[in-house]
Amino acid sequence: MKMRLTLLLLAFGLIFFGSCTGLNSKEVIVDVDKEFTVQPWERLDEFGGGLQLNVATLKNEECGGTGINYDARTIGNKVKVTLLNLTTPLNCATVAPARDTIKMPAMQANTTYDLEINLKDVVTNSGKLIVEDGKFTLNMVNENGIIMQSKQVLRVPQNAFWGVIANDGGSDRLVTQMLDSLKMVATPISMTSGDYGYFSVDNGRLSVKSSIILTKSNQQAVLFRVNNKAAFTNLIQNFRSNPALEMWLLTSEGKVFRK
Repeated sequence: MKMRLTLLLLAFGLIFFGSCTGLNSKEVIVDVDKEFTVQPWERLDEFGGGLQLNVATLKNEECGGTGINYDARTIGNKVKVTLLNLTTPLNCATVAPARDTIKMPAMQANTTYDLEINLKDVVTNSGKLIVEDGKFTLNMVNENGIIMQSKQVLRVPQNAFWGVIANDGGSDRLVTQMLDSLKMVATPISMTSGDYGYFSVDNGRLSVKSSIILTKSNQQAVLFRVNNKAAFTNLIQNFRSNPALEMWLLTSEGKVFRK
């Protein structure tokens, strides 16, 4: 049985095809084909951020730019997310998966929530959402119709910034100069190994996501904690004016410095 968010015939499909033990059995096992990917991600903003879920269809839609309607709410100690239907844009682009970002409700730190990720209130996937100061963890009991791309995302430390700086010419003089200047307003961070969504750390080695692409050859990944925000911003603006330098830096407040 193929499962789409339109779900016009899903209720009937579950009755006739979804049960492995029959309608008379007390235990009904539903087996739905995987149609959607779900990835936990940290939302970054000046208010402290929070959890979001990046959701996409496994297959391309005929109309690129298709979105996914959803409902997300907290009821007491329960978080319920329901995928509703696809939304087609007025102007279609090249075929692509439907995708959307689910902004999760505000949640208390150091709290475990009962979690449901449902497909139009017909298919229910239950689990636990564990909110900690340094990470979000989703432990699902079942994953009918969905694939969890990861179970956990570590949280970016406050006042952190990361990214890549680069220059051409085979010389690291400008990059070294910028790094030395940054160390006057920020401090290198030693972080726990793991996946932070925007980047990963492996035994102190920083790897930024492939979406950060610079053209200049001499590149250096950076990860710092800002000590003086005003001085940091002024410093970055000064280096952005240098045509020999290229940069793509992001901050824990969701700001992007790109040149």
